[in-house]
This record gives sequence, C-alpha cells and structure tokens, in this order.
Amino acid sequence: MCGIYDLLGFEIFPWNLYRIEEEQSVFWLFGKKKTNFGFEGHTHNDNGERGAYYGGGNVLGRDIPWETYMTTKLITGTGLQLLRRYDKKAESYKAQLLDDDGPGYVRVFVTILRDIFKEETVEYVLALIDEMLTANPKRARLFHDESLADEDTYEPFLRQYSSTHF
Repeated sequence: MCGIYDLLGFEIFPWNLYRIEEEQSVFWLFGKKKTNFGFEGHTHNDNGERGAYYGGGNVLGRDIPWETYMTTKLITGTGLQLLRRYDKKAESYKAQLLDDDGPGYVRVFVTILRDIFKEETVEYVLALIDEMLTANPKRARLFHDESLADEDTYEPFLRQYSSTHF
C-alpha cells in the first residue's frame, strides 16, 4: 500500500512516504535505514551499548542545551521539566514516565521537531522517539491521543522528510 495511514489503517495522505502501524515505530516510517538526513537507527557500538548512531557518533550521547531553548521560549517550562525527567534516564524509568504521561512527552517531542531547526537537536529528538517506539511499538498510539487533537503530529515528520528528499 502507498500513503500515510493511521493506526486503524485509514489513509491520511496519498503519498508513498510511510505507514503507521501498531507494529512499526515512527522511524520505520522513514524505512529505519540510513536516509538523506543520516539517521541510521538503533545499533550496538563496539562496547555493546545500544543507541542511535549518526555518522559514527552516538546521537543520544549528546548534551542538548534544553535550558537555552526554554530561555529563548522555544520550549515551555513544563516541557523543560518533562525533558529533564526523561533525558539520559534508564529505559525502565522512561517506560514508567511514558505510562504516566505519554501524550505529554509526545507533545514536547513534536513541539521541538516543529519549532527547533538545529540539526543536532532534531536528530536527538528523533533518536529519543525511535528509542521510545523501539522499546514498545504500541506507543505509536500516543501520537493519536485525543489530548493531542490540537497538534498536527504528522507535520514535523513530513517537513523532515520533504526537506531531505525533495
């Protein structure tokens, strides 16, 4: 099938970009292979550590200046609090946070992808989302939570795709 589909299988956009299924993560939407923006997906490095790698470096090993983004009003104080709780934490702790307030984290991630254009930050957030969905593909449902009805959760991904492929 071609096009963009929601979790129930309804076609949203008639393009051959990606398909959201319960068994797939957002990055599998881009094929999960190396794309023009260089994201390679989850791999293991020489030390056996799992992480998202870009150009030979661990994307999730970067330090992102979240406080600077809040100071410049690109993320909210609440967004900063959520990021501080989530970023650089153990996978089991992140899972609990997502179980407690998954839509809140999705909102923060989508907002960052929509409003921040610094390549390192975009790659980092894409890697966080990939990690989140790889750990539990059913979390793709979080992107369709009714509390996010006022958000266009597809737009940042479509923009990312179109800016690197057209």
